[in-house]
Amino acid sequence: MTVRVEAGARLHVGFGNLSLAHERLYGGVGVALEEPRVRLVAEPADEVVCSDPFVRECAEGACELLGVAGAEVTVESTLPRHVGLGSGTQVGLSALAAVAAAHDRSPAVRDRAPALGRGGRSGVGVAAFKDGGFVVDAGH
Repeated sequence: MTVRVEAGARLHVGFGNLSLAHERLYGGVGVALEEPRVRLVAEPADEVVCSDPFVRECAEGACELLGVAGAEVTVESTLPRHVGLGSGTQVGLSALAAVAAAHDRSPAVRDRAPALGRGGRSGVGVAAFKDGGFVVDAGH
């Protein structure tokens, strides 16, 4: 099955608490953006095939996590890296969602995010991917 997954960028306003003297760490506020967006198309394959090295790496991690052989992933658009738009989380979770849907699976992306190295400190990016909108993260 061929599937398309889209996710908008996010802005993370900042952490609310970085002090070990308090019970909760890394709370913050963020907002999901309509544009720019990640747009991936995926279909099952015998191995991971993707021309974008970062998306390919994310798809390989998704295949390993899901226990599937591979996927052919086409990048229609992606986010610029290292400019504060959450590209790592949005691309990583988009790759997971696309590979999963291509293989007719529907994992809880929020639950799988830590296995992909996402959402460990802040949950803003994961929540923005899942639900969009304005996000308040109470920390952990």
